[in-house]
Amino acid sequence: MRTWGRLPSILLLSLSLGLGPFAVPALAQVVPAGDAPSLIEPPPSGTPAQRPASPQPGTQPSLPSSSQAGSQSGSPQAPPAAPQPSAGSATAKPGFPALTGRVVDGAGLLNAATIAQLTRDLAAHEADTSEQVVVVTVPSLNGMPIEDFGYQLGRQWGIGQKDKSNGALLIVARDERKLRIEVGYGLEGKLTDAQSSVILNQIITPAFRQNDYAGGISRGVAAIIEALNADPGEAPVRAPVDTGSNPLELFIGFMVLVFVVFVRFNPFRRKRTMGSMVLGAVTGGLLGGGRRGGFGGGGGFRGGGGGFGGGGASGGW
Repeated sequence: MRTWGRLPSILLLSLSLGLGPFAVPALAQVVPAGDAPSLIEPPPSGTPAQRPASPQPGTQPSLPSSSQAGSQSGSPQAPPAAPQPSAGSATAKPGFPALTGRVVDGAGLLNAATIAQLTRDLAAHEADTSEQVVVVTVPSLNGMPIEDFGYQLGRQWGIGQKDKSNGALLIVARDERKLRIEVGYGLEGKLTDAQSSVILNQIITPAFRQNDYAGGISRGVAAIIEALNADPGEAPVRAPVDTGSNPLELFIGFMVLVFVVFVRFNPFRRKRTMGSMVLGAVTGGLLGGGRRGGFGGGGGFRGGGGGFGGGGASGGW
């Protein structure tokens, strides 16, 4: 080694300084850093140095996965992205019932006799005023507010005349126990929000709380027709009061009935006279109670294209 090759020079230096030969090992340890032997020997001549392999053309260099990178860096992994809702997953609007007549009892709250009577009353009112009033019961609103349901149903059915928008709906939602009177543009001055609220809360709701659905709807429709026939600005309608039958009317009706039976079964009658025909017409009017004929079961009924703007009132029982 190089240190032993320089031993004579070190020995002479030690002797000149008067240190003696015993200082040679200590001076031998003082070796310049650059004279220390290299621990890493160079490769033998003729052997090329190895280089890291370069990626092949057209291929991407491999990168560490997100889990590996997160574990190496010590930072928490990002949470997975939330799935995006598809276009068809949006909440669909509930399907509206078909307009099959002036009374659409989808919830099955009315019997056939009540439906027929309501249909006749509503048809007679339309014949007099051209105003269309429709009763509709549904099992459920399917999470839709009854105000939105009534507004959209009225527009879809087009209740009322197109040039007058004189239509109204009485809506009953069975499962939600909700009520709504939806009023078209043209009737908002006659059937006001205040009157609609009175009809719902003072006439229909008390009957519904006693499970009298047919009676509540029938009296509610009668109150709606009364409000529409009244002059604008009159006081809101109130619950009808049963005053009983007039005894004079009963007596007159009984006498007319006796007279008709006598004339019809008169053995001396030979031919139908003008007097008997007039009497028959008058008798028919008295016995019929002045009620007009209707459109039967509502066949062929349809809306006239009326518009709605959200007027009316809502309630429940």
